[in-house]
Amino acid sequence: MTAPKPASLSLARPDPHLELRSQRVVHAPQELVFRAMTEVDHLQRWWGPAGFTTSTEEFDPRPGGQWRFTMRAPDGRLFRNRVVFDAIESPSRIVYRQVPEPGADPVSFEVTVELGAQRNETAVSMTFRFATAELRRRIVETSQAERGNRETLNRLEAHLHSTRHPTAVVIDPDAPEFRTVRDLSAPVARVWDALTKPEQVARWWGGIGEAGRTEVPRFELEVGGAWSCIERTASGEALVFGGTFREISPPSRLVFTHRCAVEGFEGGEALVSVDLQEHDGGTRLSMTWGFSSMAGRQPWIDTGFQVGVGVHFDRLADHLANEWGGA
Repeated sequence: MTAPKPASLSLARPDPHLELRSQRVVHAPQELVFRAMTEVDHLQRWWGPAGFTTSTEEFDPRPGGQWRFTMRAPDGRLFRNRVVFDAIESPSRIVYRQVPEPGADPVSFEVTVELGAQRNETAVSMTFRFATAELRRRIVETSQAERGNRETLNRLEAHLHSTRHPTAVVIDPDAPEFRTVRDLSAPVARVWDALTKPEQVARWWGGIGEAGRTEVPRFELEVGGAWSCIERTASGEALVFGGTFREISPPSRLVFTHRCAVEGFEGGEALVSVDLQEHDGGTRLSMTWGFSSMAGRQPWIDTGFQVGVGVHFDRLADHLANEWGGA
């Protein structure tokens, strides 16, 4: 990922008293970026600052239509939102108004999104217009709007990258192993840190969603050292994983055992080999999961690990976008 580059879509400068503008050049074609901003299946995967999740109650992307959704903050607070679309001009322009829901904070403003094609990239410009300078000041200061916009664009960029480079899962029909591959937009050193620093692991590990949390009570990064992660779901269920480190070769190779201590799960212990390689300006992350037998591998397949590992990698990509791109 490169540092955000300025996009010059509108000649008029934003009014510093009434407007707030966020800009980014993303490495994706204009048509894909437009879809990511106008299709609910895309929006729910990236909308909002770091750590937020979004659920949709109504979505009608046409002039006069509305998007009603609820955002959940990392601390569990819920924020109800309603957007009314004023213009949908594929693939370059979207205009909408944020209007208050009954019982919610009575804040309203207008947003103009402009998408400019630049070869295989897209310049994204989001201009927020407020009715008064006081409302702009309050939103910027109390809601940390500039940081939130930056983190939201970070998540958009990570989502676009994962859409163009999804997680590949290869199940060997003849050997007790499977392999997962994901291309990430961060450099190898950043990915290595995200995999080997427990405070970072806790921010992305797991497929439980932001309503839950992950704890890393043990992480002894040395050959023979132990590691453990506990995923705590919103309902209070604890999913415990752990193992030992077998090989550590910074910043490109990590080998460890992986076992799942969840009641009723009969899958065998896996030996996981992680390899990081520079690829297309970012990192190709390859993980090979080896088992002692086909019988030990099958319960992992039966649980639908293909989806779970994709969620893991989506959260890793999201974390890298905000850990690095938002710095």
